[in-house]
Amino acid sequence: MLSFVRHIRFITVITLAVFTLSSTCTGSTRLFNAWKDSEIAHEIVAGYAYSPIDDKNKPSFSYLNSDFRRIWKLYTQDRTYSGYSIVGAVWLGKPVGDFGSAMAGIYGGLRRDWSINQNSAYLYVEVLLGCFITDAHEERNQRLIGSFLEFHEDIRIGLRSNKPAFKQWLPFIEVGLQHISNAGLGKRNQGVNSVTINLGVQL
Repeated sequence: MLSFVRHIRFITVITLAVFTLSSTCTGSTRLFNAWKDSEIAHEIVAGYAYSPIDDKNKPSFSYLNSDFRRIWKLYTQDRTYSGYSIVGAVWLGKPVGDFGSAMAGIYGGLRRDWSINQNSAYLYVEVLLGCFITDAHEERNQRLIGSFLEFHEDIRIGLRSNKPAFKQWLPFIEVGLQHISNAGLGKRNQGVNSVTINLGVQL
């Protein structure tokens, strides 16, 4: 599990480095000033997290999730989309594994869009950090979830259509990697590694 966590963190660090280098090359000051001129969108998401993916001897902590996101699309002073967005979200989850009955949390992070096929779609990468509360820690026969408060870090790759599927809804699909732990808040903190998939629409 430790090697898998290191891989996730390595990918996260590299992605953040790419974001930082890109923003520096295009003018980081203009990027941050774009906050006040941002365009706001919302996303409704349904997804599934499958775990574990690195140790068949662990109990399962797979779960279904439903997210509501607020997206701040950052624009430059000449009203050109910078390709960057700030993501903030609230979510609810339902474990479908061996323990736990409910999850609720928040997360936030940075997204980078790349236009493809003459703006008919966007490919994007996002790096997210968040936390959630759950009753899964009450099950004492497992070592994965040891606290009512858990933290997670995610890296996701998504594809979003720029052609409305219904009214002004823009459909998208995401896949990603996730690591969950309680940062030592509980005596049990072996952690959970998951593959995630999300389907949603941007409004």
